[in-house]
Amino acid sequence: MRLNSTTRHAKTKVTDITTGNITAGNDGINVIHSGTGAATINAGDVTSTGGRGIALIDDAASFNPDATIGGVNVTVGSVNSLGNAIAVTAQVKQTPTVITANGPITATSGQGIVLSQSNTGAGAGDVTITANKAVTASSTAINVSTSGLGDTTVQANDAVTGTGGYGVFVSKSGDGNAVIDTKGAVTARTGISLATNGNGNGTIHASDVVNA
Repeated sequence: MRLNSTTRHAKTKVTDITTGNITAGNDGINVIHSGTGAATINAGDVTSTGGRGIALIDDAASFNPDATIGGVNVTVGSVNSLGNAIAVTAQVKQTPTVITANGPITATSGQGIVLSQSNTGAGAGDVTITANKAVTASSTAINVSTSGLGDTTVQANDAVTGTGGYGVFVSKSGDGNAVIDTKGAVTARTGISLATNGNGNGTIHASDVVNA
């Protein structure tokens, strides 16, 4: 089973997907959301043998420039995919972007967790990514790029492996703090990278070894 959802030019429209386990030959879950309401995915275990595990594009701010835009929230069990395991592109206005992975994340030919977020609002659009189990990818394991006001936090509570790229890569442009906190070993071509451009503190906590 594969889930597809497209919401275009829909004022106040909310995308809310709740599902159990999914196995697909292409993308497991593929969502395009342009409504002003929140975009929420709550899934069990997702397996994709030929594509991405979860792909979400929220471009609501482009279609609704004068409106208040809802946040993005993705919660999933495990993801095992050929391509990127979790790939989220979000345009928000001072609303949070939250990704929580409660099971192992594995991308055999791609990145583990990828987020590109832009906040065009005058207030904070915080980003929180939590990986509670191991993240393993052939490229970069966790790749986060944010712009605009707000804090960015990446919490990896188990091992992180990015065979051909970074273990954790965070690039933050705009005011706000950026924190990377890894509890398990990080193994990658480049272990942990944090780049900030704006007012705020950048902090890396690595509780275990970093092999790079």
